[in-house]
Amino acid sequence: MRVNELSRHLLITGATGSGKSNTVAIIADRLSRIGAPVAIFDVHGEYVGLQPEDGDPSRVRVYSAVISPYKIPPKILASMVIRDPAATKQRRLLARALRRLNRAIAEKCSKGLGISSAVKEILLERKIQLDKVLGEDVRGAPEEIYLALLINEIISVAKEHRDAFESKVVNNTIEKVEDFFESSPLDLEAPRIVDMIEPGRIAVIDVSTLSDDQKAWVLKLYADELLNHLKEGIEKPGSRIPTIFIVEEAPLFLPSDSSTPAKESLQRFAREGRKFGGVLGVVSQRPRSLDPNVASQLQNFVFLKLVQEEDRKAVMNIADALEDTLAEILPSLPKGRAIVMGEWVGRFPVLVDIDMHSGKRRGATPDLYSIWRSRSRAEEPREERFEI
Repeated sequence: MRVNELSRHLLITGATGSGKSNTVAIIADRLSRIGAPVAIFDVHGEYVGLQPEDGDPSRVRVYSAVISPYKIPPKILASMVIRDPAATKQRRLLARALRRLNRAIAEKCSKGLGISSAVKEILLERKIQLDKVLGEDVRGAPEEIYLALLINEIISVAKEHRDAFESKVVNNTIEKVEDFFESSPLDLEAPRIVDMIEPGRIAVIDVSTLSDDQKAWVLKLYADELLNHLKEGIEKPGSRIPTIFIVEEAPLFLPSDSSTPAKESLQRFAREGRKFGGVLGVVSQRPRSLDPNVASQLQNFVFLKLVQEEDRKAVMNIADALEDTLAEILPSLPKGRAIVMGEWVGRFPVLVDIDMHSGKRRGATPDLYSIWRSRSRAEEPREERFEI
């Protein structure tokens, strides 16, 4: 494979059980062995427990996706918290409060304090009592302190701008903020994606416990942050290293017929990433559902078994060089066999058998017969088939 041509992005597609996650594991492992930083946005937790083929466990690090309200740009967090398009006043109020609070925290951090210590010190300075603000018994965790400070800041901003923010707006804003903090996985010290990526390592970002909406927002943050990080590196030669960013279950975030929080960010990453060393890997079992703006940017392909005719037509549209005769064999491909095409293999398509990754323990189709048979009390061996 021509590694340099991966800058033109990659599509891995195939039906359920065709070997997509094994293919991702092989590609991620072998690229990381030559020094590439690889980040996998793991939608189902399939790569948790991934062991590198060379037996070096330090090359894989798993991160549970949690959100740091302090590290998210205020305008974006306000949109995450307040989804109603018509609630512009609430978003404006929340964004102002977030900016003020985060400036106060940043000032404390500039003096050597960590984020958690900074919010505790601000709480003491402002003489705020947690139970009075939150209205319940609290543990005094950093996230609870941040919430209390934020509510206090919302009230303060509203008082300074009484004409702009009536009491109904204030109350609705506070209610939505409390709901968000109660239902979201939060950690003030949560690392950003640029803190996770390292040369020669695979960062598995496990988002399996999040709702689809939360996954989309987190993905938007990661895509934006990683692209900005790579762009900044252009002005500092040697300070940024090209990075592989693999997105599982891409149609969840890149549907062809609707919008998601992550869609515009991934479109921008696909469009601009190549210039700055950002390689996007898109994994999908439904290529027909992929956003055409991103699909048109993908120029390297791994086509595993595809049964549905609509999916075969879709990949023929995405990959111009995939002719009818090749597309016709896609339904009959065994697990792990693929048509590989694109700049990374050269002018002609290649039919390959993808190695089985020895350290990939999750995501494989279970052997139902062996599992059931091993737990059966019957003494006589049974056949693997049955009649209906």
